Amino acid sequence: MREQPQGALLYAACLLQGHECQADPAAALELLLTATESHAANYLIARQWQLQGKDHAGMEAVYRAAARAGSACSALRLGELAREAGNADDARKWFSQAAEASCIPAMMALAAMQEAGEGAAADKDAALGWYRKAAAAGNKDAEAKVRQLEK
Repeated sequence: MREQPQGALLYAACLLQGHECQADPAAALELLLTATESHAANYLIARQWQLQGKDHAGMEAVYRAAARAGSACSALRLGELAREAGNADDARKWFSQAAEASCIPAMMALAAMQEAGEGAAADKDAALGWYRKAAAAGNKDAEAKVRQLEK
């Protein structure tokens, strides 16, 4: 796996989705488990476990490890899971980490939480800052929110 990690990760992703090959999630997971030093592999492992409805604690642990290693996708997913569970503090923490890593969906989620006062007092200025960053990256919904909040 160390010789061609990107190629192996891409192949595992194709196996997961059945993209230009026969879908084989078990083979994909086996391949990904040999690459656990990669935060991308860890994200894919956790996502596969989640989609299969298996091992919730293991899935979260893998997302956390990947997020700590710098995976914005994993931090975003942890934020989403925390928000769904009603844990606004954790959601903000994970969305902030992903947003700081230029993850546009995390910027949008964090801005929405700040705008609505979800988990803390509403902060229109902070929300506007994240919406502006997302808009600068080309997000049309963020552009609309900037126009709305600047009125």
